[in-house]
Amino acid sequence: MTNNLLGSFNWFETGDNQRNGGEPLSIRQMIKQVVDNHAVDPSRIFITGLSSGGAMTSVMLATYPKVFAGGAIIAGLPYRSADNMMEALVRMNGYGSPSDHKLDALVRGASNSTGPWPTISVWHGGSDGTVDSSNADSIVGQWQKINNVEGPNTGGEGRQLSQTGLVRHGRKGCDRAIYYRGNVPRHADQC
Repeated sequence: MTNNLLGSFNWFETGDNQRNGGEPLSIRQMIKQVVDNHAVDPSRIFITGLSSGGAMTSVMLATYPKVFAGGAIIAGLPYRSADNMMEALVRMNGYGSPSDHKLDALVRGASNSTGPWPTISVWHGGSDGTVDSSNADSIVGQWQKINNVEGPNTGGEGRQLSQTGLVRHGRKGCDRAIYYRGNVPRHADQC
């Protein structure tokens, strides 16, 4: 059994990118069961995903921000950057992403949280032919707004990248978003 014809999470479907329903609720219930059954410290829960799993990681961080200390979004997409499969395919190719302002509003409307927000780590191959790396920039922009962090040079901690490297967003010793772009020749699941 798969989630859709592509065998991926339905991160773009309204019933599957909202709090208290669909796939996010199912994932939340699984996490709760593990925490309850295995004495897991609830302040130390992290989430990660690749490709559609990265996009679902964005969904989970936005809809259940108090559940997670942080998350790693690998070759993913911003929360609610698409509302149907056709839009998802267009966004995956790097076209038509909503503005950072709209992406910020979408996360703020996803839960009743006012912060603090989970720390994120964004990883994306610079030559990814499946999910365009511009999506990583949009993810970082979305979470910068949420965390009230300006551009990558805030506090002298960040630096701009050309092709590869690490950018840290936040005050010294208090990174809220970390972005690594590397020279991966293909989408990570194809390597």
